[in-house]
Amino acid sequence: MTSNHGTAGGGAITVASSKQLTISGAASFTSNTSNNGGAIINNGTLKITANATFKNNAGTNAGGAIYNAYGASLIIHAQNEDVVFYNNTAGGEYNDIHQAGSPSGTSTPTIKLKADTGRQMVFNGSITGGKWVDVDNGFAEKASTAGTISINYDNVK
Repeated sequence: MTSNHGTAGGGAITVASSKQLTISGAASFTSNTSNNGGAIINNGTLKITANATFKNNAGTNAGGAIYNAYGASLIIHAQNEDVVFYNNTAGGEYNDIHQAGSPSGTSTPTIKLKADTGRQMVFNGSITGGKWVDVDNGFAEKASTAGTISINYDNVK
């Protein structure tokens, strides 16, 4: 998906609250823009198991490539192919994913990351937000030796 624009959120894709989307196979998100989540805003459950590339996406406020909203669940699993985030920005800074904090009375958003043997997940921007990232935990689908997860920006905020 290339050069799409969303005004409220998700330049290319919006996952609605209480909905689930799985992206598998091959997926490329390039030069998409929106206020929050240059490529994708996730309000429900988003699972990415594709050979995926997120490149040159921009969120004006937060989430250069992906904005994970209140109560949402984001699972990125480099299962059979690699997942790469490159040159995504939010608010003019390199940013790949933003995870929104939870207001009182809502579910805590989660981000789970896993790379299988021989696979890579590469973040060249930051992961921002007020909650946590779960690396290689909570995956019952397939037990394996871990691959490589690299965050190449100078910090995770």
